[in-house]
Amino acid sequence: MSSTPATSPPDPLLGTTVGSFRLVRRIGHGGMGSVYLGEQTLIGSKVAVKVLHEHLASDASLVQRFYAEARAVNLIGHPNIVNIFDMSVVPPRRYYLIMEYLEGEPLSAAPPGPMAPERALPILIQVCQALQAAHARGVVHRDLKPENIFLCRRDGPPFVKILDFGIAKLFGSEMQEGQTHAGWIVGTPEYMAPEQGAAETLDGRADLYALGVIAYRLATGRLPFSGGGVTGILLAHRDTPPLPPRELNPRVSEAWSDAILGALAKRREDRFPDADAFRAALERALTRTAASSGPVTAQSGLPAEPAQRVPTPHVTHAPAPSSPTPTPVTFRGTLIIDGASHAVDLRDLSRAGVYACVPEPLPALFTRVQVSLEHPAGALTRAEVVRQVPEVQARAWGFAAGVALQFLETAPPFKEAVTRRLKGLAPLTPKGAGDPEVERVLARARSAPTDPYARLGLATDAEFDDIRSRWRELRNELEGLQGRGANPGQQDEARRLLAKLSESVERIATPTRRAETDAEAGNFRGVARCIAAGLTVTVLEQHRARFLATHPGAEARAQIQAAAARGFESSGQRIQALETYEGALELDPLNLALQQRFWGLRQRGGL
Repeated sequence: MSSTPATSPPDPLLGTTVGSFRLVRRIGHGGMGSVYLGEQTLIGSKVAVKVLHEHLASDASLVQRFYAEARAVNLIGHPNIVNIFDMSVVPPRRYYLIMEYLEGEPLSAAPPGPMAPERALPILIQVCQALQAAHARGVVHRDLKPENIFLCRRDGPPFVKILDFGIAKLFGSEMQEGQTHAGWIVGTPEYMAPEQGAAETLDGRADLYALGVIAYRLATGRLPFSGGGVTGILLAHRDTPPLPPRELNPRVSEAWSDAILGALAKRREDRFPDADAFRAALERALTRTAASSGPVTAQSGLPAEPAQRVPTPHVTHAPAPSSPTPTPVTFRGTLIIDGASHAVDLRDLSRAGVYACVPEPLPALFTRVQVSLEHPAGALTRAEVVRQVPEVQARAWGFAAGVALQFLETAPPFKEAVTRRLKGLAPLTPKGAGDPEVERVLARARSAPTDPYARLGLATDAEFDDIRSRWRELRNELEGLQGRGANPGQQDEARRLLAKLSESVERIATPTRRAETDAEAGNFRGVARCIAAGLTVTVLEQHRARFLATHPGAEARAQIQAAAARGFESSGQRIQALETYEGALELDPLNLALQQRFWGLRQRGGL
């Protein structure tokens, strides 16, 4: 692209609006589409909008591949993978994705030459964590390279986001048939595994090879194979052993060099079996690097001071003390996981969360737990695991293995406990603790999800009678706590929890309210219950008009799905037709004609 504005044709999309976002400038350009900075027209929030090139929009297979990126990303759901919020089309065929806007730069923008291991290894470890999640969901990226690894600007070491799942594929599945063609090689030659260059069936180990190439480049400042054109590079991947990185850069430890060569094995069977194994090898290399280079400092790419707030899924470091920093205050607390209570050491307390020192195996990311700042347990709150620090990484950073917890919906007694701890005051001695069963009832109510069906413990297509019956049971249980020895604080909390429960039930207690709630969740089966319970066509159409106004593109996408479903139906493929109708109804759940078509087909098939 020319750097002279006069020779560059104006971009017709700049200044236009897609959905509720105005495209203000182009921030990226690729073979499939262009990426724009989008600003919400009312509140000014920023997103990235990826728009499929118009000349590709007439090819249905390319449109399907474009949308495959959103499906792959949402299937994985990992903090180190870019978020995609929505996908839609501006008629007649301007297809686009709405993604999170990232500030930083791709790994490809790093200065030439080797990268310090203290900086490179944490980046590679994060990529491994994301790949493990992708491969566990059956998704292989197929085009991992420095341009697709984005380093976000945040406190501490860079936070990694993997981009561009546009050619990702579900391995071991036929779901993506037709998105690639026999004999086509998909990917970037410099980073292709031998089996990928030979157009063989791929699995997650192809991504590990690509990451091995990236690690080689970070360690040595050069690619393992280059020159000779595409054919020469592919043949070198297949036949030529790479020089050990340690021979090219003496600063590369033997552990790091061996890990890279393990990922670059020619036969996939000789590579690491999965991304977790590669990550463990990189963490061992990081440990030895830290041990050989002395205390970790902020200049080496890791934090030198304890974090002042809980790490979130968007923060990749845990607190790491250095010699000038006072030892963080550690105190005994209680962690409740799956109903089992554990005495644990807590540290780095803030109003947002706390670090819990726990032995391996660590609770999985996003596990919901309960935590108290005392042992035996006093005031409790729900919390979520937002960061794991395994033992090998914790040793390198000079503290105990554990997890960072983010507090959720803290009640006043727990907030008071946090305040007293932060001020260095002793915990209050609870008065009138009451019956332990009271606390168990309250704990169940506290940990209930916000989704109304989950809060009630019901299926999303529950009958209205079941909703009313379950509501009575839970209400009676909470209202009955006063007579069971609840202290005043517990009684106050029970009243607050009852109010929240009542608010949830009101959203699904009547056909009119429930239809709105279920439509927002794509719960077409719940909408069907509302229709069966007497929701009128007039009210249904009013709901649908409001729904479609706030979900631009949903109707068009549902119509595409419905057309495909009718095709399956006409050819006698009932199961495929039902599955495709379900996809259409999830997009447009208040569509009465679609509801009738789906349920009629199910009834005719005896399902």
